[in-house]
Amino acid sequence: MDTKPATSTDTNSTSKQSGQPPSRMHNAGHNFYKTVCPVKCELADEWAAQRLISPREFLNAARSHRTIDGVARELWATPGIVRAYIDHLSVKDWATMKRLVGHELQ
Repeated sequence: MDTKPATSTDTNSTSKQSGQPPSRMHNAGHNFYKTVCPVKCELADEWAAQRLISPREFLNAARSHRTIDGVARELWATPGIVRAYIDHLSVKDWATMKRLVGHELQ
């Protein structure tokens, strides 16, 4: 998996698929699991990632951008949600994505 640099989150953008700001989807994940930040933030991001990002959208964004921040901007998501999407992929699926993308994400 890629080294994941610390990044800021943009809570003002709106997700393409849900029409909701990524932070709202993150919070909806907390509501689903009945948690609050900072407890289980990764779980809330994973919940949001499964609803915000499709494999095709991720692949297209990753081909166009070399950083997680760039992919997040393209997908109208937060970098944390993109990382959660990547972390949720199986080893085989991630290897396929990396091969199809043609470069590592920074």
